[in-house]
Amino acid sequence: MSLARTTIGIGKVLDRLASGSPGRRNVLVTLIILSGFMLIAAALLILLATNPRTPLLILGGSLAAIFMFGLMLVRPEWLLLLGIIFGHTIFYGKFPNSLGMRIKDSVGPGDILFFLAFVAMIVYWVNQRNRPTMPRAMLVLPILLFVYTTVYVIIAFFFWGRQDNALIQAIGWFYFTLAIPTFLCLTSGRIWSSFFTVIFVSLVVGSIFALCVEAGWLSPLIEKMGYGGKSPRSFGDLSVRTNQLGFAVLGTLIGVVVLAFAKNSYWKIISLVGGLGGAFIIFLDRGRASYGGIVVALIIVVAFIPGIPRFRFLLRSATALVTAVLIILAIGGEIGEKFGDAYEKAERAVALTSREAIQADEGITYRMRLLRQAEAIFEQNPLFGGGPGVWFGTTVNRQFETDFIAFIDNSWTYPLAVGGLVGMALILSCYASFVWLTIWAFLRLRNPFHRALCSVPLGHMAWLLVCSPVNWWMVDRFHVAAFSVGVGMVTALVYYEKINGSDTSVIDVGT
Repeated sequence: MSLARTTIGIGKVLDRLASGSPGRRNVLVTLIILSGFMLIAAALLILLATNPRTPLLILGGSLAAIFMFGLMLVRPEWLLLLGIIFGHTIFYGKFPNSLGMRIKDSVGPGDILFFLAFVAMIVYWVNQRNRPTMPRAMLVLPILLFVYTTVYVIIAFFFWGRQDNALIQAIGWFYFTLAIPTFLCLTSGRIWSSFFTVIFVSLVVGSIFALCVEAGWLSPLIEKMGYGGKSPRSFGDLSVRTNQLGFAVLGTLIGVVVLAFAKNSYWKIISLVGGLGGAFIIFLDRGRASYGGIVVALIIVVAFIPGIPRFRFLLRSATALVTAVLIILAIGGEIGEKFGDAYEKAERAVALTSREAIQADEGITYRMRLLRQAEAIFEQNPLFGGGPGVWFGTTVNRQFETDFIAFIDNSWTYPLAVGGLVGMALILSCYASFVWLTIWAFLRLRNPFHRALCSVPLGHMAWLLVCSPVNWWMVDRFHVAAFSVGVGMVTALVYYEKINGSDTSVIDVGT
């Protein structure tokens, strides 16, 4: 019986994939035939070859390429969802590098999937009769910054010989354009539920990996997947990588809004669990600025939620937090001990925000020295800065290896040193245009749930601003990507209401 249901399910999937123009159906048939031949060839290689690993890797890569090409033809929106999963939750950091899939630690599988989604959705958009109009605020400045960054990185790579991982200093500037495929994918109307589900489930999975970092579990696997890092924090602790933290903020804020409006059991549970997962990731990061930023962001988001849903969120979230803590304490053992240790470390991190602690913090002196070096680089070329790949000195990591310093913990001086006034002006203009776009969407929307979702990019922007004096996250690719996805989401809501009216929500939160 289960086999019959599975067969019927596969048949329905293939039927949906094959729907569309005759040209698409012919291409899909060709891809299926080609995949069949490749599987036969793989079987022969396994049987005949003495060391089939390399041929299998080639065939596996070819099959993956065919699969991606098929998705580009029939379900390009799925590429965006896969990009979120591969780029910001599970597979990131050193993991792609250990497989030879990251170019100078700058391009990984998630980045490739986002690019494919961009290309595929542009093609899909051009072929539609009723195309959603993309706002200029989403197009002009991000694309201009994309072109500027492309030229700048090419010059740095080929003419200045900066062929190392410091090139990722400017990679984040590309990611403002991620709002475009997000907007196009969501305006297709086919993945709204999947979009929210992927974000919440990814936060849960990411929080599990963050817990493994904290507890020291599965260390070989965790290190390969890029969690933690080889440089200790000021309190002798490994941090959650920033690429996970960006989507943790985005997902937590979305979870707050969905939880406040959800009456449907599914969305009530998944938003609650996903929101707790995101909050747990932020908690384990133990950044003083992160804690202050998330408080400000939550205040902004809660202020946008109407009275009754706001009370519903406060009641549900408080109950869930108390229940979760009680369950952990009741379990006790190693889990309870690790939770206690994590809480004490977070408490110490908060204690370091006192004036006396800041004055005695050696890290402040270290940061001021780097800031002075960045200022000197900027003064040498105030218009264009030192360019991607510029170094700010050297340091020694915990393995007693000499590392070049490629990043400065300041979101203002740092991009000025790398990109000068031109680059910084384009970056700030992109942020300003996206904030304006969010306000424009809020003024046009009528559904209370949709209007509340507009608070997510504003809260995220506030979080970035609070954190900006002590880190580079305003120009970090993972944070820019998360912010841009949020802006693409709220802009797509305007198109949804234009087509479907304001009486129905993009997801069935219940009535």
